[in-house]
Amino acid sequence: MKTPVISHFKADYANDGVVMSPEQVIRPDVAAAARDALLAVSRGEYATGKPPLPMHGWTPDQDPTHMATIQEAHRANKAILAVAEEPAFVKWLCDVLDAEWVQVWGILGTIKPGKGSKSTFGWHRDGPYWRWFKNPIETNAVFVALSDCEEERGALRYVPRSHLWGAGKDGNFFHDREDSDLESRRNELRVPDGETWTESVAAMGAGYAAVHNAYTLHASAANTLDEPRVNLTVTVRTNRSELNGFEPEEEDVYNWMREQCDPSEFYPLLRP
Repeated sequence: MKTPVISHFKADYANDGVVMSPEQVIRPDVAAAARDALLAVSRGEYATGKPPLPMHGWTPDQDPTHMATIQEAHRANKAILAVAEEPAFVKWLCDVLDAEWVQVWGILGTIKPGKGSKSTFGWHRDGPYWRWFKNPIETNAVFVALSDCEEERGALRYVPRSHLWGAGKDGNFFHDREDSDLESRRNELRVPDGETWTESVAAMGAGYAAVHNAYTLHASAANTLDEPRVNLTVTVRTNRSELNGFEPEEEDVYNWMREQCDPSEFYPLLRP
């Protein structure tokens, strides 16, 4: 039996900690242009002349059978940023989050090669990594499909209600890269008394999106199909978010990301 698909009803967001758009929120031509742009960036072709951020170990000359995770790929090609600026996307997102506005503070481009290796994302929560916010609960990651994202293609998996279990740094996003890691890590994660570990999957077509709470556990398995899975993860903050200051003693990524929380050309503030 296939894993149940996540809800597309806004009313389920508070209980589940994740919800999918009920229809396409990115127009087909915009999604196709962003997909082509991300693939070009993965080859080291930067239309703006600006490179992505040097994070996650990705390089244009890496093994093509390994997953590419390209942080701030939109700096290299604005066709990627155009996805986050789509009016239907902004309207849907602000409606789900009950927000006056959202500000884009990061875009991660991901390419999971067909039948590739090292292409698993381990179980994790986002909030504990986002230390530049006083209240990470007012920040969200939004998965946007630029290709079909079936379960067999490594669609994102969620544990509904896990955002209510706590805010600890459970799991390991960076090092669990094989499907076997998902199983072993899942056995290590604590489920509170009275709760049950259940999984749902964001199986969707190109142009759809799913938004999750900063503390919802999520992961994704390998792509077992022939064609790649191509997507963006757009990170946003709402009008209720509060920022910490810059920290000279912190690692570079902290201050890079904190700087991106100031609205600018590549990090726009968006209203429905």
